[in-house]
Amino acid sequence: GAIRLTISKYYLPSGKSISEVGITPDFEVEEKNEDFAINTASDNQLNFAVKLFNG
Repeated sequence: GAIRLTISKYYLPSGKSISEVGITPDFEVEEKNEDFAINTASDNQLNFAVKLFNG
């Protein structure tokens, strides 16, 4: 067995550390398919991102 140990922290450009805290997404898109099958035609997150970029 092995142990993986992170010894660095991640800081935002503002200087705020998000280590052990994380970030809140700007947009949350819930998955409709419980199986999380990869299908670009019905990928809610992908479709939402495409709509954002297209305006």
